[in-house]
Amino acid sequence: LANIGSLVEPIADIADYRSGGKRLPPNLFSHSDQQEAAQTVHAQSALKSGVLGRIFNVLADAANAFQTEAFSVRGNALVLEGGPNPPITVSATGVSEFNAYRVLRDDVDALTGRTSSSVFGETWASELTRTLANAAEIATQLAASQVQTPFGNSDIERQMEQVAKVINAARGLYWSGKPERQAFFVERGGFDTHGGTRGTQSGLADIDNALSSFVDEMVLTGAWDDVVIVSASDFARTLTDNGQGTDHGWGGNMILAGGTVKGGRILGKYPDRMAECDVGCPLNLGRGRLIPTTPWEAVWHGVAEWFGVPTGRLNEILPNRPNFPPGLLFTRDELFRPAPPAPPTPPPTPPKPPPAAARPPCDRLIEGLFCDGRSYTQLGAQLPDGYDADACGALCSAFSDANRRDGCCRFTPYIMGLARRGCDFYHDAKWRSGGEGNEWDRENLMEGASGMCCPKRSATGECDPDEMKPAPPTPSPPPPPSPDPPPPDP
Repeated sequence: LANIGSLVEPIADIADYRSGGKRLPPNLFSHSDQQEAAQTVHAQSALKSGVLGRIFNVLADAANAFQTEAFSVRGNALVLEGGPNPPITVSATGVSEFNAYRVLRDDVDALTGRTSSSVFGETWASELTRTLANAAEIATQLAASQVQTPFGNSDIERQMEQVAKVINAARGLYWSGKPERQAFFVERGGFDTHGGTRGTQSGLADIDNALSSFVDEMVLTGAWDDVVIVSASDFARTLTDNGQGTDHGWGGNMILAGGTVKGGRILGKYPDRMAECDVGCPLNLGRGRLIPTTPWEAVWHGVAEWFGVPTGRLNEILPNRPNFPPGLLFTRDELFRPAPPAPPTPPPTPPKPPPAAARPPCDRLIEGLFCDGRSYTQLGAQLPDGYDADACGALCSAFSDANRRDGCCRFTPYIMGLARRGCDFYHDAKWRSGGEGNEWDRENLMEGASGMCCPKRSATGECDPDEMKPAPPTPSPPPPPSPDPPPPDP
């Protein structure tokens, strides 16, 4: 964003600036005033609401209202003020809770629970209650949220790490309320270079490292296309030095970044000449203080549209918008790539069939058929109408396992409906097949399968190998008779 700065209306050149006919931001070249102007984007107003606060106020008041949350990781932030909810403040290392709140909670509730006739008292009570509750909740949420990308130890890197953790938490399952729009304020100072530029390079390196880690994390988690970063400053520095460093300027250069930003371009216009001269140097007020050619309104115009502010309400966000020609304000389409088309709406889900009638319980039936001296004979054929054969077969095994020590046989299911026997039994050196009407010694019953017998199986249904007994040998069939030899030749 080239030569951007605080303006109330366009200023064409030095003559325009000196004419007295143009409205200028008050207290130009003052840190505090121009920091406020960059955050309010309403340079001449004494009413202190921030541009992001106003954006969120409109979004919360729209026909399709959005859930919004604003966070500052650097103390009070004017850019977030004026929204539907006060901004939440966290530190670069997380959330500092009021440690005594758990002990004093009842006392705090007693102090704040009564309705006061004082607006100030009611505001204080509600803010105190909200702040204490938010601190506890956010501390829990951030503790559950992690980043996968390493961040450095500089202050701005730690601030950006906290932003990443909040975004990750909100996109995950840790956040109550699931905000649809979030805004964050971070800050890195140290560029007031009157006495020299020694710290400038390290400061810029910290910002570069912070942005690099943050972007990597957002790409890794799939959030980068939903994120926009806007850099801002009170003003640039003079292009000539004061003998040691540089002094306060006006128009400067900023960046806009994001997953859907049309990057790799310069928006706005650099001065044709930066020199200080009487003719042909229209923007240099002296010592390289350049009149901005792009107002802060330009970038926030497109960002507000990106957030979802309707065109008809942009003047609420940017009160000076009518002062600038449309071509000077960037639109969403100029700043961002279009979102991909939404996937087609899936066909409606067919109605579910009515639930089937509940089947009768199998328990007593299983006990009567299969644990009282009867065999597992074609289970499906023996069940009355309405019983589920598979379910009853499973219950049969479970029931007989649970009662095997009482002499109840664990019948082994064979292929449903094909085998007439459910178990073979080995007793007194004789093989017997369990069948209808057969009786046996229930106390010494052994179960057989696959040609082997074992005592009643364990709870897992396995035989003890030491207890296995081989099945009686099966007699070999007699060899087939030899064919008669052929008769001798005559």
